[in-house]
Amino acid sequence: MLRTVLYTCIFVVLYVFLRTAVDVVLINKAVILSKNYTVFAGIGLYTWGAILNCIDILVVFGLLSIGLYMMGVKIQTVELLRLCVLSSFVFLLHFVLKMLWFGFIDKNYTPDSLQQFYPFSLYRLLGGSVEAIETPLKMLNIFELTFWALLIVGIRKIYNWTWQKSIEIVLYSYISPLFFWWVLSSFIILSIS
Repeated sequence: MLRTVLYTCIFVVLYVFLRTAVDVVLINKAVILSKNYTVFAGIGLYTWGAILNCIDILVVFGLLSIGLYMMGVKIQTVELLRLCVLSSFVFLLHFVLKMLWFGFIDKNYTPDSLQQFYPFSLYRLLGGSVEAIETPLKMLNIFELTFWALLIVGIRKIYNWTWQKSIEIVLYSYISPLFFWWVLSSFIILSIS
């Protein structure tokens, strides 16, 4: 049990460090190139990035825990947290792709081009022409779909369930709130503009 907790903590630290470091390196280079650089910019970005990445993992963990609890299932906390962290590693592929793209292909980038870079997303597929619902279209990408699949496979493995029951848990406890957030954010963006 202690070994599992230790491994989970190591995975959390590794994931948060890697995901935040890639973004900070790219953003710092863009900020330095735009001549708006301060010494504390990198420290602030790294700190807030790490905190937001931890919150991201905890939100997924919390939603899955609530879904399991509401279905009357005994929650295996450490296993579920480890699943959330390991599944989140798929998002590192997005950051590695971003780093390779702006490191080798598009070397003259700005902070705006970093923000608008969403490969393999529905937003990119539509050509970036739908600004009103930009946020949900950017988030619906191959990495997010892979994350859902990894959560389903992990839940199935942890609880030794059928595919249908694993899909239901992830659909009801994670994908439904995420879809609700997408609709809400789109509605807010549309009402503001």
